Amino acid sequence: MFVCLAFSSLSANAASYEGDLPLFDAHLHYAGDDVAHFTPKQILQKFDESGVRYALISSTPNDGTEQLYHAAPQRILPFLGFYKSLREKGDWMWNEEVLKRVEQRLASFPYIGLGEFHIFKKDMNSPIFQELILLAEEKQLWLQFHGDAEVLDKIYEIAPDSRVLWAHLGTRPEPE
Repeated sequence: MFVCLAFSSLSANAASYEGDLPLFDAHLHYAGDDVAHFTPKQILQKFDESGVRYALISSTPNDGTEQLYHAAPQRILPFLGFYKSLREKGDWMWNEEVLKRVEQRLASFPYIGLGEFHIFKKDMNSPIFQELILLAEEKQLWLQFHGDAEVLDKIYEIAPDSRVLWAHLGTRPEPE
């Protein structure tokens, strides 16, 4: 459903793929060594060679995401990563600076979602987390989170109409 909704209005100029099914990479990071070794043009060429027509990109820092988006805005869905560095993965939800950072970046770039962000049950009552969920709802942004099933329930408790991509099904995927 996401692919149909997100891409129905995209330009017909998107890269052509000759295979049976075009691919959409819904979880890709472009930062650090990737940015140092591969230009956006090279990444897009790899997409073409692999049949990846569209990609959801998030990065820490966000420079790589923004570079790829500028290189192919019809193909790249930019998500805002809000860590200053990967060291913030475990405690961002207690850092009030995160909200200011997110609001500033959203005002300066056309992100369509927040994430990937990491949060687990023990931190899901963080006021920062809850405010980010409400901000995403207000701005109609997608959320891509990596965390427990309980966090998914908490997101929908806070904002029942949230649009969520659950990265890796958290850490303990259980069918029930």
